[in-house]
Amino acid sequence: MKQTIVPPPLKKGDTLALFSPSSPGDVKFPQQYNNGIKALHELGYQTSEMEIEENHIGYRSASPVERANHLHTLFLNQEIKGILCNIGGYNTNEMLPFIDFDIIRNHPKFICGYSDSSVLLNAITHKTDIVTFHGPMVIPSFGEYPKPLEYTVEYFQAMAHQTINLPHKWTPPTEWTDEFVEWIGPSWGTRSRKMTENKGPIWVQKHKENTTVSGFLVGGNTDSLLPLINTEYFKIPENSILFIEDISVSIEKWAMLMWSLKIKGVFKRINALLIGKMEGIPNGNLLKMIEIIKEILHYDHVEIPVVAELDIGHTAPMFTLPIGSTISIDSVKEEITLVKLNGGN
Repeated sequence: MKQTIVPPPLKKGDTLALFSPSSPGDVKFPQQYNNGIKALHELGYQTSEMEIEENHIGYRSASPVERANHLHTLFLNQEIKGILCNIGGYNTNEMLPFIDFDIIRNHPKFICGYSDSSVLLNAITHKTDIVTFHGPMVIPSFGEYPKPLEYTVEYFQAMAHQTINLPHKWTPPTEWTDEFVEWIGPSWGTRSRKMTENKGPIWVQKHKENTTVSGFLVGGNTDSLLPLINTEYFKIPENSILFIEDISVSIEKWAMLMWSLKIKGVFKRINALLIGKMEGIPNGNLLKMIEIIKEILHYDHVEIPVVAELDIGHTAPMFTLPIGSTISIDSVKEEITLVKLNGGN
């Protein structure tokens, strides 16, 4: 199993740099951004904000070179103890060719995000062997009104501060929500989102030998990571555990994404597949999505554990996953366990 390094833990009072690897969310959604900063301050962190130039292009926070250079300054700045992504988008991959990964390797720091930010996270782990964290971001998570959800904060801090007791059995929250309140509409900031009962994960397929499997954890947003697979920035290790997360995809797009993973040989390389909840997916569509997965695994003659409806990615609250950690999955007991924060024996 690939060896990885866990960055230094955060502590109360540390300064977090707020970074936009893709969309200029702090400009587009100032209410949520400021609410997220307020929440982080109340949790005891200091924050350092990214300055967006007046001439930024609307779909991205800055040019690829500017974003990469800004990232370098954050890793080099000794006052910055961690980096928290503001929001996702579609264009994080633009900055990868301009990143000096030696700077990151020589100055390891906590970095966290999800959605399109998972491009940056997986590239860092792949190129530097530093553990990164797939978890909450400033705007959609810490910016939750009136405050971030307790489960989200609990696991973010347990991972960031490295206070989680290991091995740790993954326990889902009792409630969740995918109610959408328009961020720029009149309803946002007037009430919290409605929570509903969390029915827990769905064990789509269990290991054929009913044994525990383990592996090196990689993954993130399928749509964003797919073009990166089998490039110099991201290769899925043999016998790894892959997690994927998406939002409001159609059946047709889901099939395209899953079949693209098959064509790239992903399902034959991994020991297990973990699938996050998807906001805005009717139950009927969820069942069809599960059938698509089963069909592909049948054609690939792959019998690995597959668990869906996990509280990762585009869902609230969410679990924070360490990319590059060691995960085990017991199909008999239906348990997912974080064994170590780092990968390797």
